Amino acid sequence: MTVGSGGAAASGTGNAGSSSSFGAHCSASGGSGGGSGLASTYGFLAGGAGGSGSGGDVNIAGGRGGAIIITGGGETVGPAQGGGTALAPSTAARADSSGEVGIFPGGGSPGAMNGPSQVSRSSFAGAGGVVIVHEYF
Repeated sequence: MTVGSGGAAASGTGNAGSSSSFGAHCSASGGSGGGSGLASTYGFLAGGAGGSGSGGDVNIAGGRGGAIIITGGGETVGPAQGGGTALAPSTAARADSSGEVGIFPGGGSPGAMNGPSQVSRSSFAGAGGVVIVHEYF
């Protein structure tokens, strides 16, 4: 059995989480990292895609992270949230903060959020995955 880790904290583009598996019986991919950019430029930063399960009796997909739009004045607009799962809700970034750690199991970090002319912040890590095995007699 392999239990994947959440994406590591980053000062730029988010890191992907690693895969979880139960031998050759079932597996789930880690979600991808979200985008990054400068607060002084226009842009659209997509949230990372959630991972997906396969081969299990119940395969739960992770949610996509929320996107951010950066206006010309450096203001950000958007949900700024980490992807959630059926087992862990998403977390939202707070203005001018380094975000929140992803909620176990498998929740993504919303990343860091800066206002104009501020020092860049690093995000926190996403939460690790989980493999649940039920034995029937």
